[in-house]
Amino acid sequence: MSLETYTIEKHVPRLIEMLEGGVIWNKCPSGMLGFGKDELEWANGEESVCVICRGFIGLGSSSMGNCPCDSLGYSEAVKRTWLALEDGGHLD
Repeated sequence: MSLETYTIEKHVPRLIEMLEGGVIWNKCPSGMLGFGKDELEWANGEESVCVICRGFIGLGSSSMGNCPCDSLGYSEAVKRTWLALEDGGHLD
């Protein structure tokens, strides 16, 4: 079984689904922390997934690949995510 690569095109709809679903504390749109039906693995690995998420909300990449929730705190990361979704025209 080959693993898929986590991309921004996969990230955006998963973000929207996660955020609109309500309880999002300690969740990750990639599935790394319990979002979705199953824990998922991506070909580009956890660190690259975090870099995609960081880039989406305007944070530079981190050599550690830190989750934006860890870097900014949960509330600020969610706020920036909503703003990035709105600014990018992803919300109707």
